[in-house]
Amino acid sequence: MAAKKKHQVFCACLPGLEAALAAELAALGVETPKTIEGGVELIADPRMIHRVTLCSGVLASLRIRVANFEARHFKQLELGVSKVGWGRVIASGTPWRVEVTSARSRLYHTKAIAERVERVVSEVLGRPPLSSDLAKTAAHVGQDGLVIHLRLRRDRCVVSVEPSGLGLHRRGWRLDAGGAPLREDLAYAMLSLGGWTPGSALLDPFCGAGTLVIEAARRRAGTPPGTERIAELARWSVAGEANVAAWTQAEQRRQVETRAAGGAGGDIVGRDLDEQQLKAARANARRAGVGDSLRFERADAASLLDVPMAPEGHLITNPPWGRRVGGAGGAAPIPRLLQDLAGHTPTQWGWTIILPAQGRPRFGRLGTGPVATVRSGGVRARVEVRTAGGGQVAGATREPQRTALQQVDHQQRREE
Repeated sequence: MAAKKKHQVFCACLPGLEAALAAELAALGVETPKTIEGGVELIADPRMIHRVTLCSGVLASLRIRVANFEARHFKQLELGVSKVGWGRVIASGTPWRVEVTSARSRLYHTKAIAERVERVVSEVLGRPPLSSDLAKTAAHVGQDGLVIHLRLRRDRCVVSVEPSGLGLHRRGWRLDAGGAPLREDLAYAMLSLGGWTPGSALLDPFCGAGTLVIEAARRRAGTPPGTERIAELARWSVAGEANVAAWTQAEQRRQVETRAAGGAGGDIVGRDLDEQQLKAARANARRAGVGDSLRFERADAASLLDVPMAPEGHLITNPPWGRRVGGAGGAAPIPRLLQDLAGHTPTQWGWTIILPAQGRPRFGRLGTGPVATVRSGGVRARVEVRTAGGGQVAGATREPQRTALQQVDHQQRREE
């Protein structure tokens, strides 16, 4: 029965990608996902929570609500936390830690709140939380533990668990990040927002560490985005290790069969002038399991102007920004080069590009239209798209509404 019970879930994403996440979740079979600022709220059973964790590429983190109670003083807090039944929430042997935020509440000292929660949970589980030093140095997949989130607002305490700890946008294969890395979830979203399909050719003329083309190659191969992280869901006792393993195998077979029916498709190519970047990209591709499914070339993007391009395909890129915009060693400045490429690319090529929102005018007319505004590397940026045939996508979607719970979560997600 536990595997069929439905739970309240909050799926967080990079702010600006809420609509893309909601569309993806609906395609996965989630019923009535509710778009709010910073993500999507939904009610789902463990099997659907597993599917979302494994198959959503835009998902940044997933939190499952376990309690909601009034906490005007520490005794109320401890009583509410003690009623959760942590042995039925956190699997045996799972490392765990606590994170707290508080706004407009009588209990406002987050460290004191965390200490009391840690004491209550430790008594039930029989083991202490991860030390703060270990949590801070957990930079790679598998090093962090389950996170117990407490959100206090106006004396109301909402308790959730996040089985994966580190954000799910960290797939686990990108250990070589390059000079200006693009988050994996943003790269995945760009593929979807631009309308790229796995059967189409794809070109990234400024591939860097290869995030965009690797995400594309994995999608074509039928590799779910959360493949490397899905085992962490078993830290949540309700899912269970055996269920997670069985569900994952079934879902992976379904994904591969679906992709195989689509055929091989055109080439996926990443180009860059920096050999060190290409070395990192090839290493990332091997770890991602697609080293033989795409091609990396050392070449200046300007060389594309010297040869005719295939009649159909998709160009997707995160071009150099800021100080990197001006050309080096006699190369053409990036804005002018992009304008030349836009004119050189056949009309049956789609375009997806991410550009800094504040400095966008420098890049001139590319024939693209904005579909989302996000933060990339701490900078406000716009994802812009030109569909095959030369059409533009309608402007960015309206801002999602912010619920009371999101008011509390908003600041922390921005910091994350």
